[in-house]
Amino acid sequence: VESLKMVKINEFKDKVELKPLKGAKKSKKTGKPKAEPVVKEEVEEEPPPVPKPKKKKAASKKVKEEASAEPPKDPKPVAKPPSKKATAGKKQAAAKPSSGKGKGKGGGATGVGEAPDPAEENITTEDAEERAATLLPGNVCQMLSSAKWKDRLEAHEGIQKIIEGMSPDEVNSLLLVKILGLKPGWKDNNFQVVKIKVTLVGITAAKATVFGRKSTSTALPTIVDKLADAKIKAQSSETLMLIAERMTLNYVSLNVLKHAFGQKNPKVQHESLEWLSQALKEFGFLINIKPHVEFVNKAFESTNPTVRSSAVSLLGVMGLYVGAQLRMFFEDAKPALLQQIDAVFEKSSDDTPPTPTRGPNVKSSEGEEEESEDEDSGPSAKAGPPQSMADLMPKVDISPQIKSELINELGDKNWKVRGEALQKVTDMLSAAKFIQPSLGDLPGALKARLNDSNKNLVTITLNILSSMATAMGSSCSKHSRTLLPAILTVLADAKPQVRLAAANTLNVWHDQLGLVPFVEGESLSTALATENPNLRTELLQWLNEKLPNAGKMPAEFSAIITPLFSCLEDRSAEVRKRAQEILPLIMAQVGYDAMMKQTGKMKQASKQQIGGLLDKHRAAMPSAKPSKAKQPPPPQEEEEIEKPVKSSPSKKTKSAASKVGGSKKGTSSKSKGNDEESGPPLVMGPTVQQREKDEKNYKVLKWSFSTPRPEFTDQLRDQLQQCVSKSLLVQLFHDDFKQHLTALQVLKDCISDDAPYQSEALNCADLLLKWVTLRFFNTNTTVNLKCLEFLSILFGVMSRGKHRMTDFEASSFIPFLVTKLNIQTQCFQRMTS
Repeated sequence: VESLKMVKINEFKDKVELKPLKGAKKSKKTGKPKAEPVVKEEVEEEPPPVPKPKKKKAASKKVKEEASAEPPKDPKPVAKPPSKKATAGKKQAAAKPSSGKGKGKGGGATGVGEAPDPAEENITTEDAEERAATLLPGNVCQMLSSAKWKDRLEAHEGIQKIIEGMSPDEVNSLLLVKILGLKPGWKDNNFQVVKIKVTLVGITAAKATVFGRKSTSTALPTIVDKLADAKIKAQSSETLMLIAERMTLNYVSLNVLKHAFGQKNPKVQHESLEWLSQALKEFGFLINIKPHVEFVNKAFESTNPTVRSSAVSLLGVMGLYVGAQLRMFFEDAKPALLQQIDAVFEKSSDDTPPTPTRGPNVKSSEGEEEESEDEDSGPSAKAGPPQSMADLMPKVDISPQIKSELINELGDKNWKVRGEALQKVTDMLSAAKFIQPSLGDLPGALKARLNDSNKNLVTITLNILSSMATAMGSSCSKHSRTLLPAILTVLADAKPQVRLAAANTLNVWHDQLGLVPFVEGESLSTALATENPNLRTELLQWLNEKLPNAGKMPAEFSAIITPLFSCLEDRSAEVRKRAQEILPLIMAQVGYDAMMKQTGKMKQASKQQIGGLLDKHRAAMPSAKPSKAKQPPPPQEEEEIEKPVKSSPSKKTKSAASKVGGSKKGTSSKSKGNDEESGPPLVMGPTVQQREKDEKNYKVLKWSFSTPRPEFTDQLRDQLQQCVSKSLLVQLFHDDFKQHLTALQVLKDCISDDAPYQSEALNCADLLLKWVTLRFFNTNTTVNLKCLEFLSILFGVMSRGKHRMTDFEASSFIPFLVTKLNIQTQCFQRMTS
């Protein structure tokens, strides 16, 4: 700004007189439109070159009029009510979601984040008085301030009818709350009038398109105070619940406690804590723990026993959702108080949280019920771990403290240095309490210490891993594949106290993750296959405790069948006893048929013994739904599938072409079987999207292994059976590599230029890629080279058809191709380059 202009600005600024809102009424009478008090802009546009007294007065007068036309607190003018409604309606409609349940910014989805903050105009008490005359009939305005309580009650009933007759966009929540506060307002000495005032706030919160922080902060303090009034307590509690539905429970509860503990009225404090206990039961655990615990600590410092008792009860309700982990916040409390806290946690330990009846969790739970019509659509609710304290708290990043010096000390030859390093890690975790999963090389260094020759250091390491799991919460799943197998191996230790420490560590990780990560990483089956009596005894006993409450396990759980059969024949009587105890639980998960199928690969004596145990437990099991395990094909179908092996691929291709041209002759079952054998080599089966969904819902095994097991081959055969002809299916899964070469030639003919089966091949491309990965594990270089030739043609078809490989397809093939690149065969490397 130029110096001359700045002088004039300062000169006029000193002469500005700010007047109350009465000046706004005068401007109305003159009919002049209200203008924004842009004093600086007026001076900057036409600064008088020479200061003259007359111009000073005129300018000063003009500044006074502009300043008096609008309160200085509001930078934007408050227009007349009719025009303001039209303008506000558009802004409010954009600010509020269609549901009308407060799912705005930061609300609704989780209910814990930042409360929605839609735009609300600034309304002073004087504005409310002026606009009430326009909004309400004249008799209602007069009766609001009447000396007779019946008149005031009737006036508020009239306001209720007016609100009920409005559309949501017409309800100006802040204006109505301000009108309710007009003299005598909330200080009315008649409880019936105050009760209807509180009720009207709840109706406004439920109906208004926009109900934001300004409306909440205006109404909430008085409503919290009314919780202490027995005659109005019910209405006040319900209104706070309605506001919480719009503004999130976390936002409202913190403001309720802040107001309650900002005064010395123990009755208000007691009722506020009781209200929050009830709100948690109705909304679910949608609050941030740490700030609420601070208010609970303030309640414990109260001299009023009722307030302290309410705080203990609130902790009991919170314990339903997060368990006794809350106790860590009260370690410094007096012993008598700790006894009360422990007692309430123990009392609620066996209780389950009630189903939410308010807030965002209500709709989500209903949606889940509709989607989970089939029990196998995914793991049940019981399969997941309980809500962890670490998942609800802000976490500390300790990765800067994990330096190379610490890692080197953990691997030092001197056991004392290793012990000091472990103590540093313990202190680090104790100071942070809750940590992020970014731990650098620390998990690998701790894994090595589980095999330490010093058993005391092994026990200390197990305790550290327990603390890590508690501190990370469910985020510890990122390190489960690294640490869980190592923890399981400690169960083989000869010392009982070390095995006990390992079992306790497994319990902590199970509390955070549930049993599914143990199954998906094949940690359980691999550990159980180890022929160590200590490990097998401890692990079978641990599984026997966890499986009854585990819910539905993923398909990978079937990998435990073979190690379990080995345990049933173990030399140790204790191992055999534990295996027989857990056999019914395993059968309930995988089914009798799947277990019986695995006995076909055993020796005759073992097969008879294991089969007898399976039949015994099958008969003893309660009536259950038929097993959904895939049945082996009937003998007749097997015979029919074996016949086409002898036929040549050229004949199959010709018959496939004739089949596409399409006449279906013959009505007998034999002719139908021949048609199927000589039909098109590729058909349009289930989509890749359906197979991806089945894998996510644990209906099929995830295509991930170091060495292909029979169950993976059987699963792929069942899936390809719906997409290829019977003759091609037999060739694909034949033991003779020559049949594989024949099948590859048929597939290449199906997708070559102008071939009629390119769309069918793209539909089952993920299955064909999986079949190729199985061939990578063979030692026949000729088959591998032919596979690469087929892949080159298939990828060309994908490129020409603009078919983009999905992550699901890529993850089933590329990792195995990368592994195969390590083969020192020049031909193969040349083909893959």
